[in-house]
Amino acid sequence: MTVKMTCLYEKKLGAPQLSAGFTLIELLVAIAVLAALIAIFVPVLLSVRERGRQTTCLNNMRQLGLGMMQYVTDADETFPQGWENHAGQGWAGKSYPYIKQQKVLTCPDDPTEVRNDGLFAVCSFGFNSNLSGYHLTIPQVGMPIFKSSAPLSVLTSPSATALFFEIENNSLPLPITVAEDGSASGNGFDEGGGMAGIGFPGGPGGQGGPIYATGFMGGRSTGSDGFTQSAVPRHGSGANYLACDGHAAWLRPETISGGSNAVAADCLQGTNKSQPTDCQGQTTLHAAGTQSGKQILTFSSL
Repeated sequence: MTVKMTCLYEKKLGAPQLSAGFTLIELLVAIAVLAALIAIFVPVLLSVRERGRQTTCLNNMRQLGLGMMQYVTDADETFPQGWENHAGQGWAGKSYPYIKQQKVLTCPDDPTEVRNDGLFAVCSFGFNSNLSGYHLTIPQVGMPIFKSSAPLSVLTSPSATALFFEIENNSLPLPITVAEDGSASGNGFDEGGGMAGIGFPGGPGGQGGPIYATGFMGGRSTGSDGFTQSAVPRHGSGANYLACDGHAAWLRPETISGGSNAVAADCLQGTNKSQPTDCQGQTTLHAAGTQSGKQILTFSSL
């Protein structure tokens, strides 16, 4: 009697039924929704991560700028000399006592592979060689020839004059001292010129030297020596720069005027065949403060 009553009770109330599970169509729909969400959010997350690395790179540049300006203040307001005939090369060692942090010399996005880790470090930034002088010893003469570095007072437009730019495949011997001569310098790629500095052997810069990581500045389509300039900027469609007034910014390569110091305001960037007669046969760039509407920053210190 009890068993019969129980069965009637369960039948009346309804015994719990097991779920039949998802159908094939429901599973396919769920997978499609998940795939769509992944396709939306993964690029966003990667973009946010890259933006973080780019920001770190900008902050490192600002730190370098602060250290360099402290050096300049203590050096009678004059930018550092270069080694031998390479204007600006060795800037990192000269300003390192004011920087004191090796990590600020490297951009997180720099693909340079460290060789002999512990003996060498990667330096991701180059110094504007138009701001620096050099000393050159000629064996036949037996005496050095000097070109003085630029004093702060010569800068006509510090906010529009490049101080640091991005490079790759540049090596510094450790520990970093004032005598190092590996940190690179360049003038924003003058036609026929490249960059002075020491790179890792087998790197992208021809014989293993450093290269620009900025893209072709000023709208140039190629590098005249074929290897000193990367066609792809480091951070998407642009790269980071630091101006002489201390502000750092991400800029597209076509907005940068690079080359030798302009000897006149109308000495435009490009090949010297199209230059005005007062450009003294040089391939130059826009003088600081007189660059065209398309260009924001110039390597000219004049």
